[in-house]
Amino acid sequence: MSNNYNLLLKIRDNLENNPSFITELPVKDIIDCVIYELHEIRQFYESEHYDAITKEMLEYASEMMEMQDAGDSVGALKLFDSILRQHRMIPDVEFALPFIERANYDKALNRHILEGTVIAMGDSHSCFFSGNQDLSLKPILNDISTCDQLDGHPFTVLHLGPCLAYSCDKYGSTNRVREKVEWLEGNFFLEGETIIFSLGEIDVRTQVYKQVQSGRDYKEVVDEILEHYMKLLLWLKERGYRVICYGPIGSLKDSAPLDDYRPRVGSEQQRNQAGRYYNERLEAICREQGLEFFTLFYDMVNDDNETDERFLSGDQFHLGQYGYQLAIDKLRCLGLAL
Repeated sequence: MSNNYNLLLKIRDNLENNPSFITELPVKDIIDCVIYELHEIRQFYESEHYDAITKEMLEYASEMMEMQDAGDSVGALKLFDSILRQHRMIPDVEFALPFIERANYDKALNRHILEGTVIAMGDSHSCFFSGNQDLSLKPILNDISTCDQLDGHPFTVLHLGPCLAYSCDKYGSTNRVREKVEWLEGNFFLEGETIIFSLGEIDVRTQVYKQVQSGRDYKEVVDEILEHYMKLLLWLKERGYRVICYGPIGSLKDSAPLDDYRPRVGSEQQRNQAGRYYNERLEAICREQGLEFFTLFYDMVNDDNETDERFLSGDQFHLGQYGYQLAIDKLRCLGLAL
């Protein structure tokens, strides 16, 4: 049984041994434990079944709160036992996850083959091509994720993790980008197909001005990042793929919350200054090396290096769908039949 189940069992036993505990019973947390585990493996259920179980859990919560208000520990205990029985019927996440990942992989690969989709790969900014306003990651094999793809969007997203362009060519990096790309070459990519690669926004947002604070010039730092990035891109080109570089977007506003989800170093203007140089140099190098390039950076960042918030999603640093048609138009200009 899961750790959550064992925790719920301890709470249940505490209620049985100490009826006065009814006043402190964490009803919301109890129900959230069950719903969270259910959500983790929701793909195991038909949508109607999943919705029915979720509704039942919420009804249990409402009933238990009424019993708590009435001080009815006996009734709450019986209800608790019903919740535990329901919980025991939920497959263990560790058992279920490999099956879910395999199902997601098979579905994504089959769609890619049958519909001839374009691969959009890299950090979370590749998820923009799914057509979803917000991130909607679904794990497939080898610690890679895809997205729920909206109908009519001719892409297959392959999210490699929160990876850096600086380390993408190296074996053994934190997110194992090189290993994942090589695995995809043998297990997902089709011969000679088009791959849109998206890396660099995280480097610009978190790494460039961190190095500047140590006395380096931001252009020197960006040049070093691109040197590593280009090695992986050329490796793909040498294997016969059509590689299109998707330049980093404008950086999040200074007004966005500063937290673990949105770390950054430097001001909005400084980060966009580095992002502008990154896009300019990447485009020039791509031209020299026979790779293709497009970006939305210049459409969403003004001459004062301020980001246009209209392009951003609710999390304030990924792209929303405001710029989707613009991206499609740019890709069509490169000759993609979308």
